[in-house]
Amino acid sequence: MFLLSAFSASTLFAQKNKKITITGSVVNAGMYPISNATVMIDGHSTKSFTNASGKYKIRVSPTAKRIGIVSFGEGMLEEEIDGRTRINFQFSSNLDSPVPSTGIQQLPLGEESVNTGYIKTKRKYVSSNTSKIDGTNPKFASYSSVQEMIQREVSGVRTINGEIIIHGSKNMYDYVPPLVLIDDVPSTLTDVRPSEVESIEVIKDGTAAIYGTRAYGGVILITTRK
Repeated sequence: MFLLSAFSASTLFAQKNKKITITGSVVNAGMYPISNATVMIDGHSTKSFTNASGKYKIRVSPTAKRIGIVSFGEGMLEEEIDGRTRINFQFSSNLDSPVPSTGIQQLPLGEESVNTGYIKTKRKYVSSNTSKIDGTNPKFASYSSVQEMIQREVSGVRTINGEIIIHGSKNMYDYVPPLVLIDDVPSTLTDVRPSEVESIEVIKDGTAAIYGTRAYGGVILITTRK
């Protein structure tokens, strides 16, 4: 009886933790397939991508709640899994269309927030790989440039040919520098001095796709004190 109970318990545990397979297709507003889009589970990027026909296949834990698709040039979509094994996605033609979020949109005063590319939310709720620098810290007054601030304070970045490169972002031709936005305006790091910076946010992973194809190498968001 003891062995039978132990066997039954182990079988039940294995069934509860057995991964499930989810498949689907991803198309744009014109119903054309989207290839090389990243599949995300519960806000985390995975190693699964859509193929040339816009189809994907991924095995996930039975405890997974949400599945998302991130496409450079299209944006991001998310769906609740809710026991489904086939989930299709269709992007609209408007990149500014609402994107599902954690629901934590309005923050109490004084609580640190992070710009994820489509919403500002508490850092503890951000699942994407985003680093934030508080430019008001007095230690930055001694830095010679914003580029130096980022190099010293953010992991996973380096300088190649005089440009900041995030996570070694590279295409078939060369390294790809990040998109730099200063107060939401496309700029360069030399357009602002350390003393003018209020905050810097570096978006390193697939979430940067919210900013389109120009963000292939990631995004650096700079807010000035003005």
